[in-house]
Amino acid sequence: MDLIIGFSKARSPWKIGSKVIALSEDREYSHAYIRFPHPSTGSHMVAQASNGMVNMENYQYFIVNNVIVKEYKITCSDVMFNQIVLRYVTESLGKPYGYMDLILIAIKKAFHFEIKLADIMDFAICSQFAASICQLFGMKVSDAINYVTPSDLETILINNNIPRYV
Repeated sequence: MDLIIGFSKARSPWKIGSKVIALSEDREYSHAYIRFPHPSTGSHMVAQASNGMVNMENYQYFIVNNVIVKEYKITCSDVMFNQIVLRYVTESLGKPYGYMDLILIAIKKAFHFEIKLADIMDFAICSQFAASICQLFGMKVSDAINYVTPSDLETILINNNIPRYV
């Protein structure tokens, strides 16, 4: 079974947050997501932290509003996929979006220090959600997962020799 960790940007020029994130990180993408085939239908689903919570949508609708910039493919057994991916995604659905984490990341970038408050909060932003999946696959992720940006996530994938898919 293949699991894709991808990076995208908004199609709409009015999605200002997408533009600000991409510019602040000096990269083309602003969002991270997880894509996988639904076990019973085969339709590709996207799990992500966006629009106020961790959510899931069909890939065909995701690409209507998003431009795929890069994707990396993790191959795993069906057992691992079911135990790790489906269980974690299912248990995370509805988890609130980490707006405070975005503020804390901005403070870290501007003032070069971390506020540890984020470590006790149960919220998620897109890159943290995907980085949590990487941890479940045994990849080394920063101890301060609340500060993982999409750029950091891509570095984690590259450092773990995860092949680029797109």
